[in-house]
Amino acid sequence: MKVESNISSVNTSPSTSIKTAAFPTGSFEQRDVVIINPYMNGGGDKALGNKVANIALNDGCRVSIISMNADDIAKMDYRNLSLNDPTFNSIDQLRNPLLIITPISTLESQQIEFCITRLCQYLDFNKQKVMILDEMDVLPQDSKLRECIKHLYHNGFKNIHAYNLGLNNGIGYLATEQKQIDNIKHRFRYELSNLMDSYNLSLAKDTHHYLAYLSAEPVYRQAKLPMHSAQLFITNKLIETQHDNKDTNFIIVIRQLANCYRDNFNIEEFVRHTKHYFDGKETVSSAIQEILTKKEAGKFGSPMLFSKAQLYLADTEQGKLEKLFELKGTGNRQINIVVTESLPKNIFEDFMCLADSGMMSGDQSLSEYLSLKNAVPYYEMQPWKEGVADGLIKYAEQHGTKDTMVSKISGYKLNGGTRAFYLNATQYIPPTPEQLAQEEATNKKIASLKANGKIREFITPKKEWKRWDQ
Repeated sequence: MKVESNISSVNTSPSTSIKTAAFPTGSFEQRDVVIINPYMNGGGDKALGNKVANIALNDGCRVSIISMNADDIAKMDYRNLSLNDPTFNSIDQLRNPLLIITPISTLESQQIEFCITRLCQYLDFNKQKVMILDEMDVLPQDSKLRECIKHLYHNGFKNIHAYNLGLNNGIGYLATEQKQIDNIKHRFRYELSNLMDSYNLSLAKDTHHYLAYLSAEPVYRQAKLPMHSAQLFITNKLIETQHDNKDTNFIIVIRQLANCYRDNFNIEEFVRHTKHYFDGKETVSSAIQEILTKKEAGKFGSPMLFSKAQLYLADTEQGKLEKLFELKGTGNRQINIVVTESLPKNIFEDFMCLADSGMMSGDQSLSEYLSLKNAVPYYEMQPWKEGVADGLIKYAEQHGTKDTMVSKISGYKLNGGTRAFYLNATQYIPPTPEQLAQEEATNKKIASLKANGKIREFITPKKEWKRWDQ
């Protein structure tokens, strides 16, 4: 049995919207691919499956995506995709397909066994190469991959490739395709201008724009993370730019906003009445007002960073913008903070393109930011994503920018500790030209760590792809 893996401890003894553009023609050894795509709530898992599918489609493959909810894997949805075969409409039409399973960490061991066994019974095809592709630097590592390899082996697969995406111990991140990036850059100002017009607003020139994408998981400690992250991001960006006096706009997207609550929220109430933690509005207003009014001798003096601060809550589905508060400060610039639970995908990409900086969470938003901006954003670290933060810091240390990278990370560790580094408003010194050059080198290196070529290499082995080629 051949097993290739980037997971050193694996015992080898006993996978955005789908692309519809034209693809390069050519003759390939393998043109059929089945992608098993387990998913949980949030959309990131499905986006991963779609990115892998786009790589295969772009290489002329016919692709079947089998999506399964990790909470009920017996229910499977099928999508059959091809850019050059209009007759392809059933997974039964595939001939000896390659198998890609991505991600794997969303499934338990028995679910992995059920999934593989059922697929092999349902599809009568030669058991050729199979790739297991897990999400970025997920913790704890290895155990799910070992289980999956074991079940594949017992079901007759002999040529198994197992990889983790990631920056720490993985093969890189899945980058957005260049054609999509070019499209975003071409359209974003026009689309955002139309959006602002619908709210009777405008995109002011000579203004800082920042975008954050945060995730509120419905568990006690994780529900506080987006508010902590928003506080850190807002504070540090205001401190970094305190001397230019430019007005500043923050767009903060908090997925599952209703799961957010304050530090002083009553845990007994949380357990008994999950609906009690409002619609997120009071939590957001309280947390952001707290950080904008915070004063601490010799360290924090938030009011000196602005003359006026306004917080809005946006309902993008209803097209409503509600003002939650307005604060007066002692500084020389106005800041506007808009919080929303969701944005249309194209508008999110447009704001990302516009943004001077950002804060991302999880895998997909980080990967999209790296692809579009060629720079590392602030990062909201969930406990199981500590490996991603470690990878960012590892590369930053190689280029002499470790302290800067540490200040960009907010989150909880698996052991219960926290990561949060607030800049000192009264002692902050802007980076020197040499330090800016080091940061640029760090950004360039991390943005170059693309895993797309590894996926292409698996699908079309006759082509010679560079490891980090997009």
